Amino acid sequence: MLERKEPTYPVNQILPLLKVYPKKGDCIDLEGDSININSLRLRLFAREGVSCVHCKVSGVFFAKERHRPDQPWHLNLYGYHQDGTEVLMTKDHVVPVSKGGGNKPANLQVLCARCNHFKGSQKEFT
Repeated sequence: MLERKEPTYPVNQILPLLKVYPKKGDCIDLEGDSININSLRLRLFAREGVSCVHCKVSGVFFAKERHRPDQPWHLNLYGYHQDGTEVLMTKDHVVPVSKGGGNKPANLQVLCARCNHFKGSQKEFT
C-alpha cells in the first residue's frame, strides 16, 4: 500500500523539471522533501510523454508517495480513466526483460497500470 503525501502536483509543474535530463542523484525539493528525478520512469515521461500508448489515457498529476515510512518519497504519475477512477501511469518494457529486452529507451513505453496488467496477462497485446 502506498502512502501519499499532499499536495499533488500538476503535470505542467513537474514535467519541465524532468526535461532538463538530470544526472544520477539529481533531486528537487518539493515542500521540504528531496525527490530523486533521475529514474528511468520519470525520464521516460519526459521523453515520450504522459499518455498510455494503448488506451491513450493521460497522466494529469504527480503525487509524492512511498511504500514504507523508512523509504524516501518518490513521484508517481496518475491519470483518470473514462469511468473516473484514478490510474497509475507506468514504465513498460516493450520486450520483457525476461525475454531479452533491456532498459534502453527504445524498449520502453508508457502504459497505464490497467493496460500494463492486461498486457502481462496476454500472449499478444495489440
